[in-house]
Amino acid sequence: YMPWIGYHDLIDRADVFDLLDNDAMTNAPSWQQRNRIKTPKGLAWLTVPVRRSGHTGQAIRDVEIADARFWRKHLNTINANYARAAFFPEYRAKLAALFDDGAPPARLSDVNIAIIKLFAQWAELTPRFVLASELPVSGSRTDRLVAICRELGGDTYLSPLGAIEYLADDGQKFADGRVSLAFQNYAHPEYTQVSTPFVPFASAVDLFLNEGPNAARIMRSGRRPDLTIEQALETLHDGKTTTTEVAQ
Repeated sequence: YMPWIGYHDLIDRADVFDLLDNDAMTNAPSWQQRNRIKTPKGLAWLTVPVRRSGHTGQAIRDVEIADARFWRKHLNTINANYARAAFFPEYRAKLAALFDDGAPPARLSDVNIAIIKLFAQWAELTPRFVLASELPVSGSRTDRLVAICRELGGDTYLSPLGAIEYLADDGQKFADGRVSLAFQNYAHPEYTQVSTPFVPFASAVDLFLNEGPNAARIMRSGRRPDLTIEQALETLHDGKTTTTEVAQ
């Protein structure tokens, strides 16, 4: 939901960006349904209310929103905290108009995909977006990733660093499938925020409202050379990244 700028760096790097809408929704509140914005007191959560009772293990694409009024509430919170941002009027209006009459879709995945594509449009990112649920692939988590790459003709899978914990033991599966495995190496850049001090790891909406057309350049400035499995594990073990960075 309203991903951070490192997520959009992954989109920018991809020829094909596959959205795992058929992955299982986690039981605890997660990045799938929430993210944070910058306030004068620090980062604050925006959370999409979803129906969970009786839906354990439900695919993300089937998760229903419990209260559609969340969208107007989130917009009001954004208004209250970004009214003085340099590009607030233009980008806030586009965000408000994303869902006609303030009524978002009934399912979480449709909301997330619409916002992801809007942010990509703002940054002029142009991969081909694909839904995993529309591909004829199956298997366990890693086997499915390899199968998706093969189905889409991909020769490299670029993973967020947080996935190293379950991919570390599965590197051979990618090699067997003739797919290279690389891990994103991203250093969060600083930019102008409404209030000081600078706080990283907010939703990308923070970057767009504050920096407007400079957002893509700033986003790309955080890019570092990709990591191998060994380098990614070393980075985590050496404490060179943060829990927030890994989680997103």
